[in-house]
Amino acid sequence: MRFWSLALLIGCGHRTQVVSTPLGPGEVHYVVVEQSPSGPQIYDCRSSPRDPARPPTCVRVAVVDAPPSMPPSTGAPPAGGSAPGISTPAGPPLGVSAPGGAPAPAARPPLISAEEAAMPDTELTARGVSELEDGPKLVLTSPENGSTYHGSLDFDIRVEPSIAGLPADMASLKVTYLKGWGIDITSRVRPYVSDGHVDMPDAPIPRGNHSLEIYIEDTEQNATLKVVRFKVE
Repeated sequence: MRFWSLALLIGCGHRTQVVSTPLGPGEVHYVVVEQSPSGPQIYDCRSSPRDPARPPTCVRVAVVDAPPSMPPSTGAPPAGGSAPGISTPAGPPLGVSAPGGAPAPAARPPLISAEEAAMPDTELTARGVSELEDGPKLVLTSPENGSTYHGSLDFDIRVEPSIAGLPADMASLKVTYLKGWGIDITSRVRPYVSDGHVDMPDAPIPRGNHSLEIYIEDTEQNATLKVVRFKVE
């Protein structure tokens, strides 16, 4: 009987996600109700907020029948229909995302938008930027300075301790796109930062010449600043 109330959440939409329930620090459980020609379907879904790139795992658990009081005009079976029955597992409904709106990898925003790429260079780009090397060591695996890419690139940066042996403060990391007044794109990179490594594979970037300023400090606030310039065709 508890599935009837879930069916009423469908409303005018095609699919409705019911309130999620935390199962632990690394997993969230939630229910999705989907309208189909055979009637409302219930999916039991689990996802990991710690890994937004991993799609949720969903299993179809029941076909919902209408309660006896539901009018036939709703398209539900007539009064006296069978109770919800367990069906064989199936794949997740297409387009279902994890709680919190974590997108599938194909739907993630680009590292740099086309509108941002069309903006004029900053004054810093025109006159050059004074780089700093007093803090952690930045190893720019990709993009490489002066390189040319096609459509996308792997944004791959390793951060090593400073010459004094002090560890990097990854919270101080800042990535600025040197267009207009300088566009802070750190929030787009932050989900791909872990253990002294920035790894954003296959990052979409529009055509053109691009300059990125990368800044980071160690635990004593000694700073390193590097600028990488590259082209996308």
